[in-house]
Amino acid sequence: MTGTSILFFIIGATVLWGGFVASLTILLRNEKKLEADLRKDENLECDA
Repeated sequence: MTGTSILFFIIGATVLWGGFVASLTILLRNEKKLEADLRKDENLECDA
């Protein structure tokens, strides 16, 4: 492998893994928000 191909490989791997981590982070944040919203809804139903 030449230096250029190694550089492109490293950049590509970084971009792919970065996208994967970002996607997981967004999914986890949305899960937490959904759980919090569901708890609020349950509390409102109990108070009614």
